Amino acid sequence: MNQPEATLDADFLARQTRSLTAAAKWLQRVGRNLPIAAGVQIFSHRDEVDVSFMPSVDNLGGRSQRDVAAQIVRVIGGKWDKTTSDDCLYLRSTLPFGQVIIYLDKAETCTRRVVGKRKVERTIPAVAAQPARVVTDTVEDVEWDCGPILGEQVAS
Repeated sequence: MNQPEATLDADFLARQTRSLTAAAKWLQRVGRNLPIAAGVQIFSHRDEVDVSFMPSVDNLGGRSQRDVAAQIVRVIGGKWDKTTSDDCLYLRSTLPFGQVIIYLDKAETCTRRVVGKRKVERTIPAVAAQPARVVTDTVEDVEWDCGPILGEQVAS
């Protein structure tokens, strides 16, 4: 027996519409002062909207991602939090409709420092005419210094 397809309820759609409208009006107001290289995207989820900037290395026109991010932070203002993942540096600021996120390539915007090295063993599985074997690799332990993007406005 077929289950009825889930649908969005009217309250949810009304909240989403309000959030998207607020984000669009905000972007229309601040967007005139943002660089074309900012690469804006809007994501809608639950009751909030994320406005994301992803400065593309291909669109920077000789500027660094760090310079473009600093311009975005200056235009938007407010308090920003900084976090990292394996590959990205994220700058986040909360606004009434949701949050603004700047995604940056950590290798482009931060300084990589090797703080140690260690040996790691791994097993190479057996293949035709070769038995399994254990090899030892040297792995670097790395820390990233992502420093301030724009002085005191960005909280680490």
